Amino acid sequence: RNGAMDFDDLLLQTNILLRDWPDVLARYQEQFRYILVDEYQDTNYAQYVIIRRLSETHSKVCVVGDDAQSIYSFRGAKIENILSFRKDFPEALTFKLEQNYRSTRTIVEAANSVIVRNAKRMEKNCFSEGDLGEPIRVLKAYTDREEAEQVVMDIRDRVRESGAMWSDVAVLYRTNNQSLVLEDALRRRAIPYRIYKGSSFYDHKEIKDLLAYIRLVINPRDDEAFRRIVNYPARGIGDTTVQRIGLLAAERGVSMWEAVDTLVEEPAADPVQRTIARKVTEFVSLIRSLSLQREEKSLYDFGHEIASRSGIIAQYRMEQTPEATSALDNIEELLNSMQLFREQRDAEIRNGERSEQEQPTIEEWLQSVMLMTDMDKDDPADRDKVTLMTVHSAKGLEYMYVYIVGLEENLFPSQRAMESPDGFEEERRLFYVALTRAKVAATLSYAETRFKWGNMEFSRPSCFLREIDSRYLDRPQEEHPLPRRGEAAHESGRSALDELRRRFDYRFKQQAAAPRQQEPARPVVTPPPPSTDGMRRLGSRPAETPRQAGPPCTDYAVGERVEHPKFGAGTILRIETLASDHKLVVEFGEFGQKTLLAKFARLTKL
Repeated sequence: RNGAMDFDDLLLQTNILLRDWPDVLARYQEQFRYILVDEYQDTNYAQYVIIRRLSETHSKVCVVGDDAQSIYSFRGAKIENILSFRKDFPEALTFKLEQNYRSTRTIVEAANSVIVRNAKRMEKNCFSEGDLGEPIRVLKAYTDREEAEQVVMDIRDRVRESGAMWSDVAVLYRTNNQSLVLEDALRRRAIPYRIYKGSSFYDHKEIKDLLAYIRLVINPRDDEAFRRIVNYPARGIGDTTVQRIGLLAAERGVSMWEAVDTLVEEPAADPVQRTIARKVTEFVSLIRSLSLQREEKSLYDFGHEIASRSGIIAQYRMEQTPEATSALDNIEELLNSMQLFREQRDAEIRNGERSEQEQPTIEEWLQSVMLMTDMDKDDPADRDKVTLMTVHSAKGLEYMYVYIVGLEENLFPSQRAMESPDGFEEERRLFYVALTRAKVAATLSYAETRFKWGNMEFSRPSCFLREIDSRYLDRPQEEHPLPRRGEAAHESGRSALDELRRRFDYRFKQQAAAPRQQEPARPVVTPPPPSTDGMRRLGSRPAETPRQAGPPCTDYAVGERVEHPKFGAGTILRIETLASDHKLVVEFGEFGQKTLLAKFARLTKL
């Protein structure tokens, strides 16, 4: 075959060779009389067929694997390969390696209590003869930012008290975009960290591209930003044209933007310069138009306008690949940080720390981002760092102390996984892998609210928290029990928005305090014993308590059709009055029901 082949091509062509050339197949069957396959649970169908064909004459095959760690279906791995091995090779002997030499008994038995719920699994009972170990702690936060702060403070205290190194600690998350809040919190506490098998949040291409647009809109004389985005997304401005713009700017002693802006406004007689002007006219018009909207839109809306009109969002939506989905998640998280920045300022205004005229600006937000990225420049040779990584990247690794964050429905397990039983079972295996990375102690955390494209949405604790046998959890009593499915957190005694404001105010006062100042005790989840069907929600419904009645909702009505920037058209199913706002439950068709606060929802009536 002409041309280079990737790994998938090698597998495909090998199958074709063994299928269509019997003499070749016979030769290799004789040559490879004993076949050993490691990580058999990660094999795909093409690899499975190759193994079956090579072993047809002698059936001398030995495979090693763990069905409970089959987590790569998105790469084509099929758990059925290992589950059906005894059927494919009826004479095979099975040796169960059930003793865990890594983790404490508590961690191993807690993981067993979760994975046993999978229907597609091989019967085995892993055990440990090590120490009993400490119970698995669960941290509960109101926002994802507060969750990151709690985790980072807990890591700091853990290292100080145990004498461990930073490198003994790992923080695992389901999606890459979750690293932003963790990185920011670690930087604020001056705790060294590294991203395993990945880049820092601000080093992702899509983030650098969007920040370059924002920088150029704020400061048109930023030549570095100009060079990065003048032809991204592609608009027919090649490297040669960019070089000519640079030469022209140098000749005139101006920035590249000023050079092309002049060409567009005053077309030159030089054919080369006329060609440049024609190619960059659309780009110049876009940057000018965005610059004029700086004072007209809120911080988040302005950021979303840049991401949309620049074509960056459309570019990734068009690709429809896992990498593009991850990039969109990262863009969403960067925009959410703008909304959070505004919330911080609102809290400072309420506390009298700023005047109402001091509204947040895009320049201030960008300055805070640049400050955070500058703080990340440390010695790359220093390996004593906390490790941040996705759960998929953690497979095969181990750490003394493991923190698993973002344990919420539609995050871990992911929303896409919930669409099928097989997908859900793989998410459970993924959680099993995450939990068994810990040698000494595991800590789980979740947030009750998260920003989703600029809107604050309520989250439900992950079903995996309920599936862990309560004997292995540290569960002191809480002031407010957790809600059942479909109930908003903190509906009893305090409105969600009031609670959000209180938490924002508290957190940023803490950040201003000295790092060694005594901090309040961290709240811990109180899950009940797991139910047999695995679907009972954590805790019980809070007792009804009187609360201040808010104003009636006049902006929206039940049954009204509305449109959301991300979820599209929907119908309002229910409106609940809070102390200073209203909670809207909206049905968005393929996106399902979403709970939004009216003040932040940015809905358009249809």
